Amino acid sequence: MLAYMDTEMEYYLGISPDKLNDRQWAEKWQQLMDIRKRESDGNLHFQ
Repeated sequence: MLAYMDTEMEYYLGISPDKLNDRQWAEKWQQLMDIRKRESDGNLHFQ
């Protein structure tokens, strides 16, 4: 499952998750999940 999550970060964010520490990885994962949710909701306005 973790490898799949890393692949999503590479694909959607264009970053290499292997270069992130655990805190950075978790932060980027949460950001990606927020972006994907906003996309699915049709709400791409960020504040």
